[in-house]
Amino acid sequence: MKANILIVEDEAIIAADLAGMLRRLGYEVSATTGLAEEALDLAREHRPDLVLMDIRLAGAMDGVEAAGIIRRELDLPVIFLTAHSDQATLERAKLAEPFGYLLKPFEELGLETHIEMALYKHSAERKLRQARDELEIRIQERTRELKEVNESLEHRVAERTAELQAANTKLRDSRRAALNMMEDADNARRRAEEVSEELHREVMVRKRAEEEIQRHIEELRKNNEELTRFNRFSVGREMRMIELKKEINELCGKAGLQLRYPLDFVAE
Repeated sequence: MKANILIVEDEAIIAADLAGMLRRLGYEVSATTGLAEEALDLAREHRPDLVLMDIRLAGAMDGVEAAGIIRRELDLPVIFLTAHSDQATLERAKLAEPFGYLLKPFEELGLETHIEMALYKHSAERKLRQARDELEIRIQERTRELKEVNESLEHRVAERTAELQAANTKLRDSRRAALNMMEDADNARRRAEEVSEELHREVMVRKRAEEEIQRHIEELRKNNEELTRFNRFSVGREMRMIELKKEINELCGKAGLQLRYPLDFVAE
């Protein structure tokens, strides 16, 4: 079974045609509504995999506002449906962070392609967030461990410092003592060398831990850059398709030919 989809379209005929097209493509239609407020309730109830949202809806709330709430509250991907491709409408729609735009009338191939791309992008974003959260947890754990190591190291340094001070005192006293005290002085000197080696090893452990944390942070940055490039490319290509369809219609109109893409480009 493919994805479960919620349809938000206030024209009943278009909504019915769209639902039939989705079912033929193998998708499940969880519900259909023409009101933004009802769409929010249905999305919370059914938790669909994706929402097809008409930008212009009757009522106090339009599709852009409803899509923004669904995106923030439920983290569901939204594809906008519109017969309007004017720049002002598209610029406002961007605020809801949609996963694509579909111009009416719909074609099955284009519909399926947009849906699958949106589902893939949403899944990739979710995995990246999960990886970022897991990395943050690991960083916190490593930071906590590093703090414990630092505290232990500070405690050991204090102990070793006291030992070194005692050893130095003992060494000074041994210089004034008889020859039988020279052995104690040698023992104190060897202990000081052992302490220095232990401190060096502990400092190296701390340095390796810091380098590993920095490597994880760099991996997260690269993953964020890759997703940003992917989103810019996908949205840019969809915007270019809209512009090309408009140019083709203009050329057909000038040549007296039937419009290739019968779309309404005039805002209501």
